[in-house]
Amino acid sequence: MGRNKGSKDLKPRRKRKLYGGKPIRGKRRNRGGNFVPYVSKRGRDDPLRVRFQEKKPMSIEGYRRWNRKVRIHVDRIIRPFIKGVFLVEPEMLSTTEAIGETAMNVLQYSGNFNLLMPSASKSSFRVSYKKKASIKITESEEGLHAEVYDLAGIKRYWFWRG
Repeated sequence: MGRNKGSKDLKPRRKRKLYGGKPIRGKRRNRGGNFVPYVSKRGRDDPLRVRFQEKKPMSIEGYRRWNRKVRIHVDRIIRPFIKGVFLVEPEMLSTTEAIGETAMNVLQYSGNFNLLMPSASKSSFRVSYKKKASIKITESEEGLHAEVYDLAGIKRYWFWRG
């Protein structure tokens, strides 16, 4: 429960013993009262989990199913997930060329795609994938060619070299 700035509690607040029928977890302190920081089990060079979304135009039938007052606000692009989570080495995502090569090897067909990686936010499945880059794969006489853009999400990672 929040409180207004400057206000003081007159008596200590009551703490829950149970939440959702289960006992609450204690804070991250050991028995001596010292803070114990979380240590990740994932190593720095371990493979990363990556998913892809394909960007497709919405069908006219699908668009007409929306309420006519809501239709003007609807984004007419659908983004279905491509089945599966792919394990990728951090080096394979360190540059735009490497991201394009990885996408072409994994997807192997042309289209517009989003590259997604797990984020700090949590869904009901305890993991939430957010867009880190957009990829456009085109087909030519030489084969597939990938163009990577909208890289703001992936530039913050430790493996990014640009």
